[in-house]
Order: sequence, then structure tokens, then C-alpha cells
Amino acid sequence: MSISQWTAEKDELIRVSSHFYHKGWMVGTSGNLSVRVAPDTFLITASGRPKGMLGDEDLVSVKGLYELPGPSGNGRKPSAEVSIHQAIYSELREANAVFHIHSVESNIVSEWA
Repeated sequence: MSISQWTAEKDELIRVSSHFYHKGWMVGTSGNLSVRVAPDTFLITASGRPKGMLGDEDLVSVKGLYELPGPSGNGRKPSAEVSIHQAIYSELREANAVFHIHSVESNIVSEWA
């Protein structure tokens, strides 16, 4: 993937994250999103970051689908649920993005179940 394609994927992930945040589907720092940028590499939202205000520094590059990554060069850690994204990308080679949201409605329903 070229640098311009990588940048486009990164920008789209930030745009989608902001959209979900403003729809109320990712309140505060909840949820996580990722996009595959190479066969064994993906960008994922950093842990503890408000999804409506992400910048380039709030995405962590994860290389490898089988080992848990450490913090990025800027100290940001990948989402605590990075292993779920790794499992999806390793098992579903056609998957190019993973969106894990925590909408208020789904949280309320889960409390009633």
C-alpha cells in the first residue's frame, strides 16, 4: 500500500470514528475501530482516547496478527481489545475493517438480558 493509500485509510478511520461518536454510538472513550493497511498490518484506535476527537497520533499501527503489540512510538497503547481485531483479521482474510461500538442502547439492552 502506498503512503497516500495509507493516509487515506487513516483519514477515513478518523472520519468514521467521529461520525459514530456524534451519532452516540461511541460515547467518550468506548469502542474501538481498525482498518487493515497490509495483509498482516492494521491501524487501531488507541486506548483511552475520545473517539470524536481523534488525530493521527491516536491511531496505533499493529504489525502481526498473533502477538500482542506494545505501545507505539508516541507512547499510545492500542485498544485493550486489539486481540479481537487480530483474531478477525487472521481468520477472515477478506475483512478490511473492524468496528466495535458500545452504543447507549446496546448497553441498556445488555443490562436487561
